[in-house]
Amino acid sequence: GVVCLGCAVGLMWFQLYSSNYLGLASALDGQNADVTARCTDYSYRTDYGTAVEGVLYLEGKPFRCKFYVSGDIAMEPGDVLQGVFRMKVTTPDGSDSLTVHQGKGIFLLAYQEEDAELLKLAETPNWAFPAVLRQKLLDIIGSCFPEDAAGFTRALLLGDRTGIDYETNTAFKVSGISHIIAVSGLHVTILFTLINMICLKRRWLVALLGIPTLCLFAAVGGFSPPIVRACIMQSLMILATLLDKEYD
Repeated sequence: GVVCLGCAVGLMWFQLYSSNYLGLASALDGQNADVTARCTDYSYRTDYGTAVEGVLYLEGKPFRCKFYVSGDIAMEPGDVLQGVFRMKVTTPDGSDSLTVHQGKGIFLLAYQEEDAELLKLAETPNWAFPAVLRQKLLDIIGSCFPEDAAGFTRALLLGDRTGIDYETNTAFKVSGISHIIAVSGLHVTILFTLINMICLKRRWLVALLGIPTLCLFAAVGGFSPPIVRACIMQSLMILATLLDKEYD
């Protein structure tokens, strides 16, 4: 009975989420829309211009979106991007083929159709600290490694694949070892091992330092599903050990 109730609640949640939330995004699929969005990360160059992640609001509800802008434009977290964009939905309701963005929580792609305006903030907002820290780490990697290895190192340590060319990325996928350059449980395990050593395996100290550090690591990694899943499981293991329970 409990299992059936859980399944019923889950199905109801997915149905409501699809109709009341994703339905707003689906209505924009293939349409040109005048949107105003706030950048949530640093922009990066593409083969056709510049891309950046941001958040736009539809009927007061936030949607993560990736914007593709013509030209080389430097955008930072907190900047406001405004203009006419052609919208594409990444969910199965979209008219085009599916993309990997849906798995990252990005349900809309926006391609610039007309001139866009960028309003820059005088100071970076406090909520953008994880993105700022991530960018600093990427810059450090770029200064410490040669150009041909920096892209792979960024992907290996932080899951950032923007520095890996299309051929290399495809080779990883075809060979079945793409998970090597995806931040996941292995990275979290290494991080937890370091924390455990620093805290001299004292359970209360490990929990006090470890769980916030895992949350920060997930934020720096952009809350991708593999990182979130690994951090949740590691946090549960920490709590189980703290409460003298079997952590498996």
